[in-house]
Amino acid sequence: MSDSDTEFPLQEGTDFLDLERMLGAAPRRQKNFEDVMKAVSQINDISPEALTKLEQTAKKEDEMAVLPEAIQLASGPRIQSVYGSPFPSHLFKLKTVFVCDYCMQFFDGQHSLSRHRTKGCLKGPPGVEIYRKEHISIFQVNGHLEKNYCHNVCLVSRLFLNSKTIIHQTEHFMFYVLTVCDEHGYKFAGYFSKEMYWPHSFTMLCLMVLPSYRSQGLGRILIALSYAMARREGKLNGPETPLSADGKFAHEQYWMWAICNYLNEKSVFEKVHTHGISLAEISKATGINCHDVLRMVGEAGWLDLSDPPNEKGVHIPKLNFNWDFISETVNKEHLKCRTGKPQFDESCLHWQVQKITPEMNGFDNYEGKGQDIGDIETEHDPSVPSASGPVELQGKTKEDKAEDSPRAIAKKFVKVVKKNKKKSKTSKRHM
Repeated sequence: MSDSDTEFPLQEGTDFLDLERMLGAAPRRQKNFEDVMKAVSQINDISPEALTKLEQTAKKEDEMAVLPEAIQLASGPRIQSVYGSPFPSHLFKLKTVFVCDYCMQFFDGQHSLSRHRTKGCLKGPPGVEIYRKEHISIFQVNGHLEKNYCHNVCLVSRLFLNSKTIIHQTEHFMFYVLTVCDEHGYKFAGYFSKEMYWPHSFTMLCLMVLPSYRSQGLGRILIALSYAMARREGKLNGPETPLSADGKFAHEQYWMWAICNYLNEKSVFEKVHTHGISLAEISKATGINCHDVLRMVGEAGWLDLSDPPNEKGVHIPKLNFNWDFISETVNKEHLKCRTGKPQFDESCLHWQVQKITPEMNGFDNYEGKGQDIGDIETEHDPSVPSASGPVELQGKTKEDKAEDSPRAIAKKFVKVVKKNKKKSKTSKRHM
């Protein structure tokens, strides 16, 4: 068999440098080397020349090229990328990455994706369904337990969010994945992430809706869900700042609607236009941070500072609501609901407050934001050990007080039994 008839088995992700060292050393194998390069280019769906051209056209100053160029979803849509994302090396150089939007696995071709679908992949996110209304379902996915799924979600979101930074470390976050149900399962449409450990500093950290599902009210549903959860937690928080342009626009729309909806319901319930409503009352009822409420009220022109300042030189603001604008805003939202646009319904939310601590996941030295986790958990039960150190008790110390408890006696008994078993084993060995 001659050198020209030699066959070289190719695998996806073959390195050109390795091939050149193997085949390009001898001049008589130059033709084989060129043939193999063409075959590898076809497998990887992009040639070195096309990759160089793409980098030259897409690279601006110190910015990275947008790779991959697009993602192809199993449900049908092909979505063009906006920013680059650090996909695995065997996928990064592809023009198109094929994504199963039911289980969020990546593939390098349509054949591999179709084969995966026929073998029976997951029909939806690997989490707990906490919300369902019509064809919209939201799942709570634990970033500590489902690292691979959450990591893939972050990689996809990086294609459309320039501010997305946390991709690999998902252990400390909870993901709330919004899906659209069809005959095949639950298709990924968007998500937001939130701090897993109590207390939460923000209502959400990252929000993303796929471009193919935008302008359908799904972002509003996710934002409304985050504030519904904050109200149940008794927190007056807001999203992590700074917000992106799209995130800021979506949140401001929700803030204005939530404020108008509350004022409209209150005025209708009392049969008169309400006067003397405070910003704190609006904030508590809607779950929106007081600063965000103040900013929206100020931008709407409902703050009246015409009165002279007090003896300290401070103006006492008065709220003069535009009730026509409030009624019009609420009616517009009701019109969207009648046209079939999905709306968030808190009665369909089946979720309870969860106070998860780092110790539950094995992170003993995790430093959370805000107050110490141990202080929060032991606020009402000082006998529970604190992560920040021993808790001082009046009179007896903690150890003295728990010395005679049934649990302490049981622990001592177990230690004695284990010690005796260990001694008996060692004595048998020496016999």
